[in-house]
Amino acid sequence: MNNWFAVDKTGLQKIQNEKDKFFIVKELVSNSFDEKISRCEVDIKQSLKHPSLIQIDVYDDSKEGFKDLKDSYTLFANSYKKGNFEQRGRFNIGEKFALSMFKSASITSTKGRIIFKQDGWRTKSATKTGLGTQFSGLIRMSHEE
Repeated sequence: MNNWFAVDKTGLQKIQNEKDKFFIVKELVSNSFDEKISRCEVDIKQSLKHPSLIQIDVYDDSKEGFKDLKDSYTLFANSYKKGNFEQRGRFNIGEKFALSMFKSASITSTKGRIIFKQDGWRTKSATKTGLGTQFSGLIRMSHEE
């Protein structure tokens, strides 16, 4: 399939690298706060499988989960958040800024799983959560960051 546009992940990552890396966690948590949740958990730790990488996990307990998993990789799609200025995710762009920083990541929700692979490909999986959305990603980060 030919699309009119493409996004260079490496180029986007270079632009995002100029920011304090806290923006990544802030973006992921903001996505949770845009939903009807009672709990949001963030876990940041050194990866056991890849000691040179940091694993960031963000979980929320939204009953509906991620409304449309295509939104996790589609820029500027029509969003149910448009017109609601109390929600941040009106443009379907923030999680792409965060995702560009990860070596690999996955989003698992009540509707399935999207896996963003290190080689630049993404796949879908039937794996689901019973409740909420789980983001998990591996990122290169210094101790100071």
